[in-house]
Amino acid sequence: MVENFLDFINRAGSIVITSHESPDGDAVCSEIGLYKLLLHLKKDTVILNSDRAEEKYDFLNTDRYIAQVNLRKPEIPEEYSLIVVDTHPFNIGKAGDLLRDKAGEIFVIDHHEDSYSDHYEGIHDSSASSTCQLVYQMMEELKFQPDLETAQALFSGIVYDTGSFQYKKTTDETFRIGGNLVRIGVDPFMIHNHLDQSNSKAFLVLQMEVMKTLEFFHGDRVTSLTMTKETLARSGARYEEAQPLINLPLICRDVEVSLLFKESEEGVKRCSVRSKGNFDCYELANKYRGGGHRTAAGFKISGSFEEIKAEVLEELGRFFS
Repeated sequence: MVENFLDFINRAGSIVITSHESPDGDAVCSEIGLYKLLLHLKKDTVILNSDRAEEKYDFLNTDRYIAQVNLRKPEIPEEYSLIVVDTHPFNIGKAGDLLRDKAGEIFVIDHHEDSYSDHYEGIHDSSASSTCQLVYQMMEELKFQPDLETAQALFSGIVYDTGSFQYKKTTDETFRIGGNLVRIGVDPFMIHNHLDQSNSKAFLVLQMEVMKTLEFFHGDRVTSLTMTKETLARSGARYEEAQPLINLPLICRDVEVSLLFKESEEGVKRCSVRSKGNFDCYELANKYRGGGHRTAAGFKISGSFEEIKAEVLEELGRFFS
């Protein structure tokens, strides 16, 4: 698994790590884990993202390890190679404008279904539960024992991307790794408190406002939620806090697919798609140059919410007819 990774870092001088826009738990936690591994391998390494992680990950000291394009920029070496985790190199936002063209080489570590892995050197396993799982497996092969802080990051990323060990890509290997991390000292209850019970009051207000937009389609098997930048501003919440909203309609036994049309403070529009497994979210997102998994995917929107919503519902109508 790690032979091409070792060849890559041996060719590289300095290394910059980055991930996708609005980085989620698996993105930021795999970045921290990889950063610690590269330090162990004596590589000069920095992490630079386009956007800040959610505040719930502050207990992992994310601001100490991860810089942001619009805030604290690290000293980027004149010559460096780029490692992109949890996404492809053209989904890294503003960081891409700074990093891609000047990078000597690009290496990708990812577990998403994709149409790009043949074009980039890397470690890609779409059967893995998370990118954090891949990073831990790399550590094992390289005989690197993570410290408690690193173990907490990896466990948090796995918990996030498996929905607390319940999504389809959760396997016995996922539980084995989780058990190993607990043996290092990770406290699952503490992680649960940080990830699931530390939302802000503004998030509750945002959830209430967005749920008012709930609509049902195709015999109640499809739902739609909409969050405009005006709704976001009224709530006082940050855009990153909206990530869990997509899952709310799926608690209904009749709902098979949930859509969330959301707009950032800057007016960037996206559609998130979640399903209980029968509908392929990745196939839909890929039609709009997006990505993800069979049960969770998303893409950017260039037109209005109304136009793209009509298109997506028509696509879903073919499946649910």
